[in-house]
Amino acid sequence: MTILSFVFWALVGWCGTRLPKPRPTPAPGPLKSLICGIVGGIGGGLAYYCVFGLKDAITAPVFAATCLGAFVGGFVVTEIVLLFTPKEG
Repeated sequence: MTILSFVFWALVGWCGTRLPKPRPTPAPGPLKSLICGIVGGIGGGLAYYCVFGLKDAITAPVFAATCLGAFVGGFVVTEIVLLFTPKEG
């Protein structure tokens, strides 16, 4: 596992981020959602990598599989944060 793995998982987690819809009342900032997506992506990719015992070698198919974990991790963490963010109005 290299630093490039973490960077790529962060980018994939960012892709799984759902930004808040524009509303007339103030919504949580999109930066908060993006940071949550990046953190969730790194966590999801790392979790997928460790849970499925992929510690031998990181080949292209294995790395592609970890990206699925990063995407799901980014999406789930962002949704949880947006769910518990107080809504005004």
